[in-house]
Amino acid sequence: MDIAKVTTDKARQKALLKELHDIVDRPIRLMVACGADHSGASKRAVLKIIEKYTGDSPLQHCWNFVKGERGKQIYSAL
Repeated sequence: MDIAKVTTDKARQKALLKELHDIVDRPIRLMVACGADHSGASKRAVLKIIEKYTGDSPLQHCWNFVKGERGKQIYSAL
């Protein structure tokens, strides 16, 4: 899906979430870069979406992270 063609913010967020679900199980730096490349959105916008939907509640959040070696945050889908 081409994020640049989506007009509303809610629709853009929903499309970006779909893109990000395909590239989880990676460190945040790579997840942001891949999300921006795949969606056409800015890295800052992708990072905001990731932070907004990160948590423990499956009803409210889409993924969570665990600390890996050297403090690396590895994200995975809920």
